[in-house]
Amino acid sequence: MNPAGDPTANPDLANPANPANPANPVAPVAPPVPAPVAPLVPAPAPAPAKVAPGKAAGKAAGKAAGKAARVDPIYGHEYWEMRPNIRLTHRALVEFQRRESLFLRHERAQWAHIYTHPDAPVANPPRTTCQTVEKFAARGGPDLSHLISYRCSSRYVPYQPTRAENSNSVYDRNASNHLRDNGVVALPPTPRGPLPVNQDHLELRVMPVWREDVQSLVEEDQKFFMAYVMKRPTQVPLAATKRFLGILFGPNFDQLAGTRTMIKNELRDWARLPGHMVLARPRIVEGSPGANLRVAARDELARFIRPRRDGGIDRLVIGANITAARAGNAQARAAIVAAGGAQPANTGNRKDFVVPNFFVHIKCRDRARYQDASRRQALHFGALGARGMLHLQHFHRPITYDGNAYAFVVTILPPFVRAYAVHPVGAGNRRRQTDYEMTQILEFNYMDHHTRDGQLVFKAGIASVRNLREWARDQREEFLKTAETRT
Repeated sequence: MNPAGDPTANPDLANPANPANPANPVAPVAPPVPAPVAPLVPAPAPAPAKVAPGKAAGKAAGKAAGKAARVDPIYGHEYWEMRPNIRLTHRALVEFQRRESLFLRHERAQWAHIYTHPDAPVANPPRTTCQTVEKFAARGGPDLSHLISYRCSSRYVPYQPTRAENSNSVYDRNASNHLRDNGVVALPPTPRGPLPVNQDHLELRVMPVWREDVQSLVEEDQKFFMAYVMKRPTQVPLAATKRFLGILFGPNFDQLAGTRTMIKNELRDWARLPGHMVLARPRIVEGSPGANLRVAARDELARFIRPRRDGGIDRLVIGANITAARAGNAQARAAIVAAGGAQPANTGNRKDFVVPNFFVHIKCRDRARYQDASRRQALHFGALGARGMLHLQHFHRPITYDGNAYAFVVTILPPFVRAYAVHPVGAGNRRRQTDYEMTQILEFNYMDHHTRDGQLVFKAGIASVRNLREWARDQREEFLKTAETRT
């Protein structure tokens, strides 16, 4: 991305015949006239504000911190600079607007070292005049009318992208290209690359096994499942989430040995895959409490198997105490610590959360962009789980590839539930050691509750998900016990 905000300096964006952007057609335009370069005049320093001591100072500091957090980019500077070409998605426009605001606010001194060569004299960056998408497109950028619902009318409002994070905008085509360029790929329906060696075993022997615990599912459960999926995460109470998990995983889902189920936890403390990628935030993730792995081994493999060094927030156990603890309630905080969530790093006896290899992600709308984002999220989550299983499997051993998939992602996007298997393979690029490939292994329609056949399909699909979940648990526990013998 052009740091000065001038799209004509980026041939991948300005060239109408650029084959790297087939989805962004560009109408031929006249060569733009370069804008004159004028030095930025530093703005006068504002007078120090008078802040009353006590609560007023704390409130002012809180507002300043909140404002700083809101303008932080979701993807860092390096993410955009390393892209060979940039699709003009919503998130790219937010980054473009952010970079312009840096110059327009006269913050050259803070950012000049990023936009100049270390050996070159520090020069004033040019003042950009592209404050709106209309001006941006008029100076040689692509036609953005399909992105901004352009209307040729006097009531048209200039495009002002929100900075709020949304998974559909975060996992856009730029993120897809970033994953692919770093060896994290989703195989097409007719795969060209190597399939998991254990795919037939999973599809023919593991998932189809009938279970007696699905016989208790009735039409009302299927209707509730449908209604839950259609709601946003902030609109569902904890009791509804527990009932949903009881339908998906079984009535005693929280009693599966060697399993810890976490909801809405940000997996922030392991190494990102690939570098500069956004943090993973799956709706539901399952890993091990770490009872079969010593602390020394956990610390040695922390970058790959411990997504939360604080053990994570067990929302299914803590429930409403989270809100009270954030408000400063000491009793609620003690309840959280007792339940094993969000504890200080130096707590001796606490629950851990290691080697997550089973993920569930839900999208509440059936739209094309939701389908694409859902598939990219599944690929990202599954690759992180497959990497952890790979390093745990070869703890204190040289890494080899058996071709099997041990990490799985279940996506629920109306009207289908799909399951994907992700397995590591040797990298086809010298810059990295391992690539990750995702293959779909299950799909069923869960919305046909009016007919007996539709209810049977729902039960059979739920049984497949439960079997796959338990098989993933078995592989995880086996690798943990094997690693324990090597410490």
